[in-house]
Amino acid sequence: MLISCNSKKPKSIENDKIENTSIEKDDFSQYVEQLQGEWKRVSYPYGIIEFKDRQVKFADGEGSEETPQFQDYFLSKTCVSVKSSSEDQYNFGLNTGNDNCSPIKINDSKLIYYIDGISSSIEYKKLDTINTQ
Repeated sequence: MLISCNSKKPKSIENDKIENTSIEKDDFSQYVEQLQGEWKRVSYPYGIIEFKDRQVKFADGEGSEETPQFQDYFLSKTCVSVKSSSEDQYNFGLNTGNDNCSPIKINDSKLIYYIDGISSSIEYKKLDTINTQ
């Protein structure tokens, strides 16, 4: 009796996911750099998004019960929750965990944060750009 055993490890979905995520992070380094700093909501003076390295903090404004905390994020090419036909309307997805992905459109001084897929959006201006105008 002859027994043969190929010891090829089955690919783990978890590991594959992590590897793909790190590749995507490297592809979006220009956006990570562009995001750094504070972004002030145009329609509401107390709404601020702050990016610091690979962390983000959302300050909704006055009246919030909880103090905003920095949380890790990563960027992705798309958001699963958004129709693929709308991918050309945003630059990347901002992922903050728990399947939370928000499409983002960005240029040097303006950030558009899409909510509810891409049906609604909130516009932010880079804080240092506002102060120099």
